Amino acid sequence: TADAIAWTYRNISQYGGNPQQLFVMGHSAGAFNAITAVNDQRFWRTTGVPDQAVLGVIGLAGPYAYDFTTDSTRKVFPVGAHPDQIMPDRHPRPHAPAHYLLTAQRDRVVYDFNTDRMQAALQSVGVPVQVGVVPKVGHASMIVAMATPTEFLGSTRQMVLDYLKRRLGSLEQP
Repeated sequence: TADAIAWTYRNISQYGGNPQQLFVMGHSAGAFNAITAVNDQRFWRTTGVPDQAVLGVIGLAGPYAYDFTTDSTRKVFPVGAHPDQIMPDRHPRPHAPAHYLLTAQRDRVVYDFNTDRMQAALQSVGVPVQVGVVPKVGHASMIVAMATPTEFLGSTRQMVLDYLKRRLGSLEQP
């Protein structure tokens, strides 16, 4: 994920994008990866991307703060690893970009304590963070609702677009 952010920063202008106006977003494990890549200094320092180039990080239903050693997902983590070594809420980085963390109201896969703990960790190092709950969606339907044809499922898409507009608008203010 950190390499993908670095590649995007170096190459986005070739595709009409602005390398000084990047947003990083992920859902579920992708949110874990996005948040980790931007917040954990072990990964962020490998990117060469200036902090100010990333205008925001958006995490959708991310598992940022759970004890994977007691969960069936432990097989995707290194053998013998401890949550303190890996979980994003343990590695907030001062000067990281603003964050927007969304949970799904009906999520029965990733519980909202993950967002609560990530929010507290970010706030503890002075990183601006907003949180929200997407009504009426579950874990999977939260991301499915991002697509235009399926946005009737929930307001994920609109909430994300509104956040992007707010972040970009705040930069235009003198």
